[in-house]
Amino acid sequence: MNACTNCGTPRTGEHKIWCPTCGLAWDIDEAREVLGSLKVQGFTGRHSLSPKMTEFWATGDPEVFAKP
Repeated sequence: MNACTNCGTPRTGEHKIWCPTCGLAWDIDEAREVLGSLKVQGFTGRHSLSPKMTEFWATGDPEVFAKP
């Protein structure tokens, strides 16, 4: 696809998935393929979903990370 189907912006090599003008995908199938290949590692810091991180933020005790 050489132009955005939404706004008509010409596609350049530096913008891989999203149109820089309107922010929509150049090609929805290509975007699904690229985004589907990404692996989310999870949240870090205060937003972590780890039970040990939750306990640490509640107690402030670094011993929750100690290995048995």
